[in-house]
Amino acid sequence: MSQVTLYQFQRAWDVPSPSPFCMKVEGFLRLAGIDHKTAVQNDPRKAPKGKLPYISYRNKKMGDSNLIIGFLTKELGVDPDSHLSAEEKNIHHAMRVMLDERLYFAMMYSRWADDHNWELLKNNLFSAIPKLIRGVITNKIRSGVISDLHSQGMSRHSADEIYQMGIEDLQCLSGYLGEKQWFGGESPCVLDICAVSYLVNFIRPPIQCPINDYVKQNERLTAYTDRAMAKIFEE
Repeated sequence: MSQVTLYQFQRAWDVPSPSPFCMKVEGFLRLAGIDHKTAVQNDPRKAPKGKLPYISYRNKKMGDSNLIIGFLTKELGVDPDSHLSAEEKNIHHAMRVMLDERLYFAMMYSRWADDHNWELLKNNLFSAIPKLIRGVITNKIRSGVISDLHSQGMSRHSADEIYQMGIEDLQCLSGYLGEKQWFGGESPCVLDICAVSYLVNFIRPPIQCPINDYVKQNERLTAYTDRAMAKIFEE
């Protein structure tokens, strides 16, 4: 019997999850060798924090990808970061915050607020909704996401400014990786799980924006993504 059940969005676009947060938790479970199973849950309202992913473990439900990883690290005594120095751990923490608290919202803008990509997103991620009512339901969801982006602050900027912010974050990530095989040095760590969860979500989905173009044209990041997907997700 699986110890951990991960609830996440259905798979799409040839990536383990269209959500970097869901993919991050699955990657952690895989890399740490934790016995688990996954379950599709497309309704965030059923999650303990109203967002996906969440896990169930010993009849307890927990949300938030970073809290889940922290909890399982302590509870099960597994730590992919154990080989890192204190300085490396501090840098990795800052990098992960950069990805989760800024790059993520640039990604959300490209998918939900950029009119060029909206139809593609709607018809791919919400294909299970009958076409007759799909527009009404998805437009309501889209309005909520755009409102959240405005409250968070990202969509108060112009599209050019938003995409430049995303590219700057990825330039920082690429520069820190340098010639290393992994952000963790000789073996993958939590930052590797986090980084590939974003990078593959820029490379494989047919979303068109300057951030996606930058990643696809960066040979260091594309080679790293192939390497990380093979290692962590056993492709």
